[in-house]
Amino acid sequence: MALSELRWDAPADRSFRCVTIGGAVLAMLGAAAAKYGKSIPVFAADRATVEQAVLAWCPDGVTIDRAAGERYLGLFTNHYVWVDSGVGTILIGSSVALGALLLKLTGSGDEGPWLRTPRHRWHFLVLGLAVIAWTWWMTMFSLQIDLRRRVFPICADSIVIPMFELTVLTLILTPVLIVAGFALTRLVDEPARRRLGARVTALWPPGPYALAAAAATVIEAMAGRSRRAVSCFVAPDLSTGSHTRTGAMPVRLGSAGIVDVMLPTLSAVEQVALDNAMQI
Repeated sequence: MALSELRWDAPADRSFRCVTIGGAVLAMLGAAAAKYGKSIPVFAADRATVEQAVLAWCPDGVTIDRAAGERYLGLFTNHYVWVDSGVGTILIGSSVALGALLLKLTGSGDEGPWLRTPRHRWHFLVLGLAVIAWTWWMTMFSLQIDLRRRVFPICADSIVIPMFELTVLTLILTPVLIVAGFALTRLVDEPARRRLGARVTALWPPGPYALAAAAATVIEAMAGRSRRAVSCFVAPDLSTGSHTRTGAMPVRLGSAGIVDVMLPTLSAVEQVALDNAMQI
């Protein structure tokens, strides 16, 4: 499917529009957070104090004074916290939108839902290589950023060593993962992949009959045709003098309503936490 063939106004693509718009909104929120972080100074001290703290971290240029390092790192404000959180949010939002677009483009050309497995094996290969390359680049970039920010002591070992180790590990794992991926796809034939795709499609979006199916399950249980447990909101029994919150619990239903509340087996600590959460 080409970009020109996308039908953004189709009712079946409502979830696709929601995901792409949600990713874009998330990216905009990240941009706002990063912009706010840019307005905060990096250090809570003047430049001379910061330089003295950096030099005190390695007093003789060889040994590392950990106490001085903690004092130096304590001079940082929330500048990088906001900037990094904003940039990370931008990447997450853009990745969600881009992933949805890729799934839409690599899906079959029919009118079916967009959330499905890709049609061809090489689509899996491209997506997998993109994830590996993206992970490698982000890790390398973060190491370089930390070095520029002087998060490491100036007398510490060079970051070339971890960068080299990461590159070698990536080069070794990439062909191994490719071979394992192709072997896995050979184990799962085309009919099986189509069945998996159909099951994935049924997971999201829930569709117009989700509430009806849940109601039918409850009715079957109340009519005695099923003994399946269902999750319902259980109100407290005020006649016993207890005042607790209404909570969602697994229950068994009968013709008169709730027959039994199926409380899970909890440890003493978990039971106390549940009781505290349910108290008003």
